[in-house]
Amino acid sequence: MSVSYRIDRRSGVVLSKATGRVTYEDMLGTIKATINDTRRGSPYRELFDLRDVVEYDIDGDGIKKLVSYVTSRGRLVRFGRVAYVPSKDMVYGIGRIFEAYASDVPLEFMVFGDIDQASSWVGISLPEWSQ
Repeated sequence: MSVSYRIDRRSGVVLSKATGRVTYEDMLGTIKATINDTRRGSPYRELFDLRDVVEYDIDGDGIKKLVSYVTSRGRLVRFGRVAYVPSKDMVYGIGRIFEAYASDVPLEFMVFGDIDQASSWVGISLPEWSQ
């Protein structure tokens, strides 16, 4: 699988990283795992690093399905901030599409071009991220 995550023990922030080729199944599996992981903090916060993605194989319908799944969890999970740091313009555009579809989801989703700004926004410093 090209997507993995860990949870920062101190802050409870989910730290996700994607590399190579990313599919709808990869993303859905990771979303399900992180939402159900009892080690994460509340509210749910995530820093999603996609800077090493070379192919993002998810179309608009797949993005809508991902947003729908997250929306369906809104009654079970107190969502906070999710920062998405893409690898290139195409992935950045897909992140912006997710951001638009997720406007009614009870979470704050933002696409960043800079990992420092993204980590600060979710409340974690880069030294914590790299541990």
